[in-house]
Amino acid sequence: MSSVDVSPILLVSLLRIGCGNTATIHRISAYLEEAGFTCLLRDPSAFKNSDDFLHFLSNNKVKACIGLHAYRSGLFLRESPVPYVLMLGGTDLNEFYKEEEKFKVMTEAVKNARFLVAFNKSLFGRALELWPDLNPRKIWRIPQAVTVSPSAFSLLSYLENKGDISQIQTENIKIFLFMGSIRSVKDPFYLLSVFSEWHRQDPSIYYVLVGQEGESNYYQVFLKTIDSLPGIIHIKGLPLEDAHTAIRDCFALVNSSVSEGMPLAVLEAMKLKTPVIARGNHGNRDIIKNGVTGFLFNSPEECMEEANRLLSDTALRNKIINSCERKIETSHSLKTEGTRYLSLVRQLLRPSPSTSSRPLVSMETRSILHKVPEHTSTPKRTYREMSGVDADKIYVNMPC
Repeated sequence: MSSVDVSPILLVSLLRIGCGNTATIHRISAYLEEAGFTCLLRDPSAFKNSDDFLHFLSNNKVKACIGLHAYRSGLFLRESPVPYVLMLGGTDLNEFYKEEEKFKVMTEAVKNARFLVAFNKSLFGRALELWPDLNPRKIWRIPQAVTVSPSAFSLLSYLENKGDISQIQTENIKIFLFMGSIRSVKDPFYLLSVFSEWHRQDPSIYYVLVGQEGESNYYQVFLKTIDSLPGIIHIKGLPLEDAHTAIRDCFALVNSSVSEGMPLAVLEAMKLKTPVIARGNHGNRDIIKNGVTGFLFNSPEECMEEANRLLSDTALRNKIINSCERKIETSHSLKTEGTRYLSLVRQLLRPSPSTSSRPLVSMETRSILHKVPEHTSTPKRTYREMSGVDADKIYVNMPC
């Protein structure tokens, strides 16, 4: 192994069990540690204030930082005396920017970062919209990787044991699955009425929503609403491996979010060979090509049209599954993600002039600056082997 800088690198991200950000930051830490780096992982809540954060950097001789989420991590990283990478998460650029104070924090964090990471084209473009003077050369586009580990769980048996469905129904039942925390940005109310009405017409159709409370008042209204809707079932949460099995075994995964960064559940469904029907927000459009790697809709009625199309056309369903398998292999592999983050961190640790002092690039040039630099190093073990994360203790659908 070639010589690497083993000085500690601090990774700052939400570390809630089941949060997609948690899985992402653990993967990155695993790649770096496999390559010989020392990593320290901390949730932003671990720091009482900026002084506490700066003392932590000094006491641990931290040489560089990686933060996920421009506001939550940026709140502390913006004052970092060591170089840092700021990863743009999705809710930061799509939702948090609406609040003036949070936007000020994110602006400072973005300005002071050595590099930024955008998971996809829409987040790349969104960053340039919010900060027109931002140098596109400091943004790395690194799509998220995806790994799945289905268990022996049976969603149908689970629902039967709960009394949500009867044994006589299990042979012909079609489950459309929502996977996400119950909060406004995920908009779980959006499709409740149309799926319930479909169930009234065809009792084999069920809409199952797997998700924990994300916003307290919103969640209580949600529970009261679904109580009177036939065909709508809510599961508060599942262990990660059971969630993967539920995605694999459902008829289709449904995403109704108002906005997305790069939705992990959609990538998991693609890898598990389950078709996806998703709302046409920018994050979903970056992953899904309508009719090729899934279906996109812009109204509840369009969702029903695409769902019926999927039910009636087995050849199209199989074609989509095959296209998704190729997309995951080529664009969302652990190998590719690992090599890119290793290259990024090695550049971060090199002495370099301040990124903010570089000349700005003209708007005409921005459209062609979307390629990530070539990378050479490859991790030799899987994420599951490297991370040491106990999947049995990870639960899906915590708000991120």
